[in-house]
Amino acid sequence: SSTNPRPMYYSKIRIDPNNDQRIWVMGARMYTSEDGGRNFRTDVVDIFTSVHNDHHAMWINPANSNHMILGSDGGIYFSYDRGKTWDFVNTLPLAQCYEIGADMRKPYYLYCGLQDDGIWGGPSATMNLVGIINDDWFKIRRGDGFYIQVDPTDHTAIYFETTNGNLFRYNLNTGERRTIKPQPKEGEEPYRFNWNSPVLISPHNPSTIYLGGNRLFKSTDRGETWSIASPDLTTKTERDKLPIMGVLVDENTLSRHDGITFYGTIITISESPIREGLLYVGTDDGNLQVSRDGGKTWKNVIGQVPGVPKRTYVSRVVASQLLEGRAYATFDGHRNDDFKPYVYLTNDYGESWKSISSNLPVGGTVNVIREHPRNPDLLFVGTERGAYVSFDRGGHWLPLKNNLPIVPVDDILIHPRDNDLIFGTHGRSIWVLDDITPLEQLTGKVLESEAYLFDIRPAAMFNYNDHKFYRGNKTFVAPNPPFGAIISYYLKSEATEEVKITVMNQAGEVIRELTGPKGAGINRIAWDLRYPPPVTSKAVEPSRYRPPLVGPFVLPGEYAVKLSVGDQEMTKTVGVEDDPRIEVSEADRRAQQEAVLTLNKLYASADAASRVSNDIKTQLDSLKESFKKSQQVPDAITSAVDFIAKQVDEISRGIRSLLREIDRLYYEINRYTGAPTPYQLERVRVLPEELRATIEKLNTLMEKSIPELNRMMNENNIPRLIPVKPVKMP
Repeated sequence: SSTNPRPMYYSKIRIDPNNDQRIWVMGARMYTSEDGGRNFRTDVVDIFTSVHNDHHAMWINPANSNHMILGSDGGIYFSYDRGKTWDFVNTLPLAQCYEIGADMRKPYYLYCGLQDDGIWGGPSATMNLVGIINDDWFKIRRGDGFYIQVDPTDHTAIYFETTNGNLFRYNLNTGERRTIKPQPKEGEEPYRFNWNSPVLISPHNPSTIYLGGNRLFKSTDRGETWSIASPDLTTKTERDKLPIMGVLVDENTLSRHDGITFYGTIITISESPIREGLLYVGTDDGNLQVSRDGGKTWKNVIGQVPGVPKRTYVSRVVASQLLEGRAYATFDGHRNDDFKPYVYLTNDYGESWKSISSNLPVGGTVNVIREHPRNPDLLFVGTERGAYVSFDRGGHWLPLKNNLPIVPVDDILIHPRDNDLIFGTHGRSIWVLDDITPLEQLTGKVLESEAYLFDIRPAAMFNYNDHKFYRGNKTFVAPNPPFGAIISYYLKSEATEEVKITVMNQAGEVIRELTGPKGAGINRIAWDLRYPPPVTSKAVEPSRYRPPLVGPFVLPGEYAVKLSVGDQEMTKTVGVEDDPRIEVSEADRRAQQEAVLTLNKLYASADAASRVSNDIKTQLDSLKESFKKSQQVPDAITSAVDFIAKQVDEISRGIRSLLREIDRLYYEINRYTGAPTPYQLERVRVLPEELRATIEKLNTLMEKSIPELNRMMNENNIPRLIPVKPVKMP
């Protein structure tokens, strides 16, 4: 057979270990032979409804040929009937992201262009208790997915590109997409676009977008019409005249230009956020172009970049957000067998460049660089072997580790509002480091401090929705960010004393006290935006139907957060915001809080009374058991014990009844954002008196009946009951 689908890309052959006449050949489709390769068929594995096409890996169980594992551009699949049906393994985060984007919703949504698996979007966090699950993500387009840009003023307007400059504007509400790729006029030379063509929304006007081909294209009406903002910015090199592995190509060269439709295309675009019309462009054939006048004139500054070989792919150019003339550029030479890291900085509009590759390791070619929007010294790069951070503008680089795997990082985004660091990786999906304020503010002065409290970003109050359960074990769940205000602080050395976090309102009243980690370095703890719960341990243990007891929410506003470590103290403020999904008046918020705070106190008193009554009952039961072993207990004492036990039982039933109602009301009112119902308000009004009357009975028992019983037992040499302190009134 001559079956050999696209050999430079596939060419994987698997022979059944139990039948040497059964052969599998991987390609865009799956080719199967039952006669040793003489004839092949492609209808065994269904690539239209069962598995993703483009097959690259296969394993056949030596003990059972029906059991197979398939790896394709769409992920991993299992079969137990020799390829007739397949189970998709959707529990492993293996996505290969080319580019990432984000919107400005709360919480914001992320978008990712995947290698031959389309463009996807999903939340960076959910308001659902389970976390972030596959069901939260949605597909926008099939095929290869690349650049995704979301209008910062309208999250329903999304621009995305798929293969060779095919640009679309997508309506998130309707699912409709408008084709907006610029087309040459009649008689004009065809445009060249890269497989992964860059798209950019202008930071000065969201209606202005740029698209890179061999020229730079600009639209000021969201892609409806286009103007040409540059001449051909590439070297215009005929690639057929370039050697491949030292040999010039000809008509007999196998797989010539396979996978690369065009050469000589723009790869990266940046417009200065400070100055409109200050544009930077990098190409796949090694040009680095700058325009200071909105594209009227261009200057190729690649000659000013020292040490970069000719025709090296410009993987990224990024204009600074903090200094007008500053920009950064990275280069990727692996296509020319050059695996050095190339990272450069200019402060004069590209007229001169300085290498800031520093100690980045050889072997990790650089894909992307990002500058922090507020700290000019804080830089991040994504390489083929992980991500790195610099705190001195490229003077030194440190690997970003913790639980981040060593994986190619193809794109980096710093969310402009939330200050989250977002990585798009090629093989391990999207990774988010929540709130990098500690990295932003980690200066030399901070490092020399014994303790330092970083700024705290605003936090929103909301109640989690428990909308998914009993989903089985075969599910992927990404954790939500820590709920509430993330409080980060630095300790120069491990603390020997308690690390205390105190939250106060504007009147200086203490709202909450927390105990933080003591470790040297950066530590984090989250305040859940609530008062303390009424008790630390509930009378009824938390269950699947009843979450742990929490305190009432504070009111929206500003709160002080104080860090105390030994003799070191530092205070910052945090803004607490309301649930962005709902509107509730201040009066209703206050009515809810007052009711829950009242119930909070009632709960604490009722729980204390319950524990005291249980303690007395336990002692009385033990005393009765001891009486059974003795014949010398006066009747007056046994009668007194029976009388008190009966009273305790009656009081305990009353306490349990009240505690159940308090617990129910506490949960119901605390769980719903709004004023309590009239019935709830009425019960909150009368419950304090009902509980007070019950506690008075219990305290009377402890202050009069039990001391009298103890006196009688002392006179008869019978061990007395251990006194219990009276319960405080609510």
